Amino acid sequence: MSEERVYMQSRLEFEGAMSLLHEKVRELIRLRGWRELTEIQEKAIKPILEGHNVFIVAPTGYGKTEAALLPILSRMLEERVEPVALLYITPLRALINDIYERISWWASRFGFIVARKHGDVPHSERTRRLRHAPHILVTTPESLEIDLDWAPKFRQYYRNLRWVIVDEVHEIVSNKRGVQLAVLLERFRRIAGDFQLIMISATIGEPTIAARAFTGSSRRPLTVVSVEKRKPIEIVVDYVEAPSTKFWRAAAEKLVKHMEPLTLVFVNSKHAAEKLHGEIERMGVEGVVVHHASIHGEERRRIEKMAKEGKLNMIIATKTLELGIDIGSIRKVILFRPAGSVSSLLQRLGRSGHTIAGKISGIVLATDPLELLEAIAEARLAAKGKVEVPELPVKPLDMVARAILGMALSGEYTVNDMYDILSKVYYFRGLTRSEFDELIDYLKNAKMIKINNDGKVSCGPQFYKIWRFDAGDSKYSWWVQNFSQFFTTIGERRAYTVRTVDGRVVGELDTDFVVKVLRVGHVIRLGGRNWQVIGIDEHNGKVVVAETEQSITAIPFWKGKGPELSRLVIAELEKVIQETHRGQLNIPSSVKLTESAAAVLNGIIGEVRKYRYPAPARNKVIVEKLADEDVYVVLAPERVVRTLAYLVMLEAYRSSSDVYVKLNHYGFAVPSHSIAFNPLKFLVSLTREEFEERLREAVTRSPYFAEEAHNIQLVFGVTRKIKRSDGVAFEEIARQTLQNYFDPEAAWELIQGIREGRIKIVFNQSRTSMYARSVVEEVPEKPWVGDVGELIAETLEGMAFTVEELADAIGVPPEIVESKLRDLGKPGADNRVFYFIDVDTGEIRWGLVRDAAGIAVSEEFSSSFTPLQQDGLYLVLVKSENGTLIHAIVRVAEFVRNPEKLLEQIPFHEIHEVKVVPLTGYYEGQAPRYQQVPREIVPYLVLNAIAFIQKMQMSNPLI
Repeated sequence: MSEERVYMQSRLEFEGAMSLLHEKVRELIRLRGWRELTEIQEKAIKPILEGHNVFIVAPTGYGKTEAALLPILSRMLEERVEPVALLYITPLRALINDIYERISWWASRFGFIVARKHGDVPHSERTRRLRHAPHILVTTPESLEIDLDWAPKFRQYYRNLRWVIVDEVHEIVSNKRGVQLAVLLERFRRIAGDFQLIMISATIGEPTIAARAFTGSSRRPLTVVSVEKRKPIEIVVDYVEAPSTKFWRAAAEKLVKHMEPLTLVFVNSKHAAEKLHGEIERMGVEGVVVHHASIHGEERRRIEKMAKEGKLNMIIATKTLELGIDIGSIRKVILFRPAGSVSSLLQRLGRSGHTIAGKISGIVLATDPLELLEAIAEARLAAKGKVEVPELPVKPLDMVARAILGMALSGEYTVNDMYDILSKVYYFRGLTRSEFDELIDYLKNAKMIKINNDGKVSCGPQFYKIWRFDAGDSKYSWWVQNFSQFFTTIGERRAYTVRTVDGRVVGELDTDFVVKVLRVGHVIRLGGRNWQVIGIDEHNGKVVVAETEQSITAIPFWKGKGPELSRLVIAELEKVIQETHRGQLNIPSSVKLTESAAAVLNGIIGEVRKYRYPAPARNKVIVEKLADEDVYVVLAPERVVRTLAYLVMLEAYRSSSDVYVKLNHYGFAVPSHSIAFNPLKFLVSLTREEFEERLREAVTRSPYFAEEAHNIQLVFGVTRKIKRSDGVAFEEIARQTLQNYFDPEAAWELIQGIREGRIKIVFNQSRTSMYARSVVEEVPEKPWVGDVGELIAETLEGMAFTVEELADAIGVPPEIVESKLRDLGKPGADNRVFYFIDVDTGEIRWGLVRDAAGIAVSEEFSSSFTPLQQDGLYLVLVKSENGTLIHAIVRVAEFVRNPEKLLEQIPFHEIHEVKVVPLTGYYEGQAPRYQQVPREIVPYLVLNAIAFIQKMQMSNPLI
């Protein structure tokens, strides 16, 4: 966008704005029974009619959809429009039906055809869309990409596109779905010209940043319209206090106590939803259901319908109901634990008071003292109207690759066309032509794309090996995907489908849960019911169940922890903590504490007053020594703490496998017995170059790298385990892992602050603080052991170890290490190993084949390859894989001078066994044998055998 002008218009400018609408639109407004438009609807009319790109920002219940739609319908009535004139894009498929009905009520009365497109639309409706192209199409980004990439018959209608409405912008602007949509919008501009873009969002910080993500190359001016007067807000903070054995029952009782039909309870995990529902059901309370993404879509829609009809008392939901799905009138919203961000808090609370006159209200239920302080911090920010500024992904190359592949599917673009489009996408700012060309070459070499004689790019054979129309066939590998999966950027959910005996889909279970925990006969809870496992089909990813009244064996867990606290919340939390330690906590009138919460808060104030331990702050690091762990209290975003903690863990891991870190936004803990150095002194000692080098190693050794690789590598055409030699793909996975889970700049600034004395190191000499207690309660994290073979190879580099030494170094049982070493000794292994006898100790040691020459002359092991005497004859027996036997007699002195002469007598490259037998001197021991030997290292093993035999002969008292 070459010109960006933002107009914040006053109420006076919009008096009489409704008169600007077409007469038929005004008549329909009166027919609808509306006496007046809302403030946001009036404000949006003029800039939309004037052709501006418009960003509409308002809480739930202000009629934002009509604010965008009515002026566009007015223009559509004035002009002769052809299908498809208007696209309405929503990120949530579950919203489409509501939006479709809402738009149809208006548009159909003007003779405009409205259609919807998503995976659940009946086939008859899809066919009708193709026969009679709609004037207005309601769809998702994923369905829209299928049209652009794979539906040439319908694609022609998009040349008529005049308007695009993007709903729920706050939901996608900070993730890869937003990147995908930005690319699609830029492609539409190439097809249809500079269409008018209307963006809709709930409250969002600095909306112009979000707008910039989607306006791309548009030259239209931008107008942001928002409400001047915010709805009144009232937040009640309550507390669940119970011993751990009775916690879930106490939490369920709290929810029932607050329940008023219809109550919507938001939780941060599916596990919590199922657990709470189970407890409420056992209490005999009816009309309570669960709603989350692992419940089948048909069941979710049934729940939504029951809620609209007033048949439910409570819905316990995850993010699936955070957006504007219509489930009727909601009397009360409860957040089970804080939301992590103000934007999420407001979005969830906004589901209540769904009228202009209504107020935003709800309850936040804290479950420990620090959650109570976090809830107060979030509530204070909400009361002040402060919201997080969106953070946009920076130049994600996997999305550039995905966009290239999408355009290649259509076969209509050259390399120059592609760069011209993608260089205008705001998310790809800074993408140079050389970087782009390097990626094109990478995809060509991986056979993901090919360039045809006419210069157009199309998909190559490797693409169609990965994304197939017949991917359901169980003979394929994990990396074979259904063709439709290419069009989604939502992270792949590795899940088992749960079906009843008659084939009805119940929901999904996480693969980790199925593989590690679930067995036939177990009883699980899913969708609010108990199911007994009848069978597990590992090939087709299916769990067969039957409903039962038996007690639960295990409640399923799904990957993913609760939300991390935003930077904004942590900054406010610091103020809350400081005020609490002073005993003067400022709580605004719009935030109420229940008696339970107030009692806990008084207890916190009493504890810090009694024990006088220091309050965490951004200008100090508090060191606390516990019995087995040292805790470093650092109040900072979790990504910052993770950066520091992983650097310390990796350094400790070099000398001890028994190391881990525990971390959250209050700091990190390490086992005191495994850390032989001062973590803070170590961090401060690092130069910037060392910091970056070690952090890179920590990133690639983290479990987050493995997760990112699984989600990213296929668009680069990599179907095996990612390696450093994979170049662009490996580097991008490492970069995104760093970007998404670590914060090097803030961590380095903290280290510099300690070095320069701006950040003080304080030792807590009193009772262990609640902040340190919070850290040590976290689940320990260890360096990622994704492939034992790679860890063995890393550890062996330049050295030789026994099985026991290796097992201790990498923290893996000896029997697993020994088994893996046998595998690594076989021909074709990437990091092939060999073994030899340590002459000094008699132990078997392992080394890398590529290091054999260095090991043989090394100070540590040269004695194992140096004969003690230069005379003597030895028989060398060499057997091939097919049983061919070669024998050679060697004299020690001659062999030491010219070991290559022996190799001339061995005609095969791979040797099944080498055996060395002494022909002179007394020796009663077994002849040394070596198996799975590459030809080039035979001389070293013969020297090792001779050195060992001579050592045994010389130590024999009979000689």
